[in-house]
Amino acid sequence: MRYRNPVIRGMNADPSVARRGEDYYLATSSFGTIPGLPIYHSRDLVNWRLAGHALPEGIAGQSRVNIFAPTLRYARDRFYLVSTDVRGLGNFVTNAPEPEGPWSPPVAIDEDGFDPSLCFAADGTVYYTRRGRIVDRDIVQAEIDPDTGRLLTPTRPVALGFVSDDAEGPHLYQIGGAWYLCLAEGGSRQLHMQTVARAPGPWGPFEVCPHNPFLAQHHAWWNELLGAGHAELFEAHDGSWWAAFLATRHPSYDALSHIGRETFLAPVIWRDGWPEVPPGALHSLEVAGPTPPRRPWPAPPARDDFDTPGLGGAWVTLGRLTEDEVSLSARPGHLRLGHGPAWDRLEPGGAVPTFVGRRQEDLECTATAALELGQGDQAGEAGLAVYLTAEYHYEIVARRDGAGTEVFLRRSVGDCAVAGEPVRLPGHTAVMRVAADADRYRFEVEESPGSWRAVGTGLTRLVSSELAATWNGVMLGMWSAGDGGGWVADFDWFEYRGYDAPPDSNFDGEEER
Repeated sequence: MRYRNPVIRGMNADPSVARRGEDYYLATSSFGTIPGLPIYHSRDLVNWRLAGHALPEGIAGQSRVNIFAPTLRYARDRFYLVSTDVRGLGNFVTNAPEPEGPWSPPVAIDEDGFDPSLCFAADGTVYYTRRGRIVDRDIVQAEIDPDTGRLLTPTRPVALGFVSDDAEGPHLYQIGGAWYLCLAEGGSRQLHMQTVARAPGPWGPFEVCPHNPFLAQHHAWWNELLGAGHAELFEAHDGSWWAAFLATRHPSYDALSHIGRETFLAPVIWRDGWPEVPPGALHSLEVAGPTPPRRPWPAPPARDDFDTPGLGGAWVTLGRLTEDEVSLSARPGHLRLGHGPAWDRLEPGGAVPTFVGRRQEDLECTATAALELGQGDQAGEAGLAVYLTAEYHYEIVARRDGAGTEVFLRRSVGDCAVAGEPVRLPGHTAVMRVAADADRYRFEVEESPGSWRAVGTGLTRLVSSELAATWNGVMLGMWSAGDGGGWVADFDWFEYRGYDAPPDSNFDGEEER
C-alpha cells in the first residue's frame, strides 16, 4: 500500500497518537491559536479528519495562550491529554470520555520544563515524563495521579540525551517486557531527530540504541522532507508499528518552510529489539507501508457561507475575542468582525488582532473572500491576510474611499512595512483572493464578475518560520481593524481550495467505506 506524506497538513507539529480499538486519534500543538490542541480521527492512518479540540475555548481566565507539544493517551476508558501553556498555566492535564469532549478543565501539574508525557503501565502506575528546566536540559520523571494532576513522587532525572546534551519531547513506553524512552533531539529544525534507549524498568539505567538516531533526515538537504523528529511510536490494531512525526516540506533545494511543521507517518520495523524506520520513508513524500484498508472521510466543503450558529472547527483566532469583535448572529449569513488593532501597529505579545483564519494546508492553494465594509463615519479597514506572526504577514486591505473602496497590498516583514498602489472600486463591497504556489503569493481583487486585477505579490520565504524565528506556520483568513467601537466588516463567504496531491493519491486498490 502506498500513501503520500504529510498525512495531516498545515501547522500540525508534535503529533501524539492514542488508539481505541481500530480508531486512531492524534493531537498536535496549537501554540497561540484558540481553540487549542486539535484532535484528529482516522481509521486507516492516512485519512484524518478534525474531531475536536481539547481546549475549545482556550484556558479560563487567559485571553492568550501558547500551547506546546501535547501527549494523548487512551486508558481507563478515557482520553487523557497533557501539554504545556508556556504563557501561564505551565504543564497541565485534562481528560474526556470522547475525543470530541467534553474535556475537563485543565489542571496544573507543575511549572518547570515542557513537553510532558504519560505512560500508563500494566501494573496501574502512571508515569509523568517531561523535559526539565532550560538550564538543566535533562529529562525528568515522576509518578502521577492523572485525574488530579498531583505528583505522587518527586521528579528526578532519568536521561540527558542519547546523542546530545539537549533533548525534549520524551515518551516512555512499556513494550514486550522492556521500557523504552524515546527522545527528540537536535532542535526542531533541519537537525531534528528521534533517539531511543531501553531498560528493564521505567527508571533506567537506559541502554542506548546502537543505531541512534532511528528516525532522522540528515542524508541530504535537497530532499522534499526535512527536520524530521518529535516522533510517537504506536502499534496498529493489525500488529504493525508506526511512527507519527513532524517534518517540513521543501519542494526545492533552498526552499524555506512557511506553512509550518506538519504531521508525517512512517512504518517502523523492529530489529534486535530496536525500532527502525526504513530510510525510504524519509527521503520522499511517496511512502510504501502496510497501512490498513482505506477508510476515507467525506471531503469538507471548500466554501463557508457562515450560515451556522458557530464557526466550523477549522477556524481559529489569535486570542479570546468578544461578541463585539466576532459574531455570526449580528448579521445572519455573514461573519461580522469588529474593530481591532491596526495591522501596521501590531507588536509581539501585544493586542490581539481581530482575525479569523485557518491553517494553510497546501503549498499550492487559493483563498477567496467576499466582504462589505461598515457604513457610517467610523474609520477602518478589513481584508484577507497571510499571517505568520505579528511581525511577518501580508494582507489585502480594503478601505472606504469616499463613495467607493480602495484596495491595496501591505507587506510586513520584520521592521519593514510597505504598502502598494491602490486599486479603486465602486461601492463598499469587494471580493479578494490569495493564490499561492511554493514560492510566491499573488494577491488579487475582482473588478467585475470573473475579472481579476492583481494588487501585488509576496515571496513565501519572507513569511517563513526560519526567517521569523517562530514555530508557527502560515494561516489564511479574514481580519478587521478600526478606530472606534462602531466599525465592522461583514464577510459573506470564504473559500479555500488546495491543489497539492492528497495522501491517498497513490492508492490504486478498492476503497473500503
